[in-house]
Amino acid sequence: MNLIIKTAEDKKIPFQRAAASRSTGTDTDAFAYSTGGVASALISLRNLTKGKIILIFGCGGSRDKYKRPIMGEIAKKFADIIIITDDNPRNEDPKKIRKDIIKSCLSFTEIPDREEAISKAISIAKDGDSILIAGKGHEKFQIIENKKFPFSDQKIVKDIIGS
Repeated sequence: MNLIIKTAEDKKIPFQRAAASRSTGTDTDAFAYSTGGVASALISLRNLTKGKIILIFGCGGSRDKYKRPIMGEIAKKFADIIIITDDNPRNEDPKKIRKDIIKSCLSFTEIPDREEAISKAISIAKDGDSILIAGKGHEKFQIIENKKFPFSDQKIVKDIIGS
């Protein structure tokens, strides 16, 4: 299983690697987050993946609403398994954000709780599959109603796979 975490805010460091391991060995990578960046990552990942590509993503609230259906289209086109979750909803209704994404997806699983979504992806991944966790990569918090809650995709992955 390959594991990639893609980040929204890490524009100074184009590639960030944090060791994570399971019996097959995995890496977590972080890139700048954009519609083109996610598409490029998925296209590149296709060339490295013998099995399925599992994509976990959401969109932030209170910004870039136009990106949501585009992200759904990209997911539909390039990922085999799509898990739509919450990112940083801020003051926006997270259900509405997910609904905006879902409009352009045909087949998906909706798991609002991001930690649960990551856990689900890891639990269903088989040898040869790749997981792309897009959106929060290096961030150490999640913003909900202007409050920051401790949250790290990388820590959650490491806790789940025991690294």
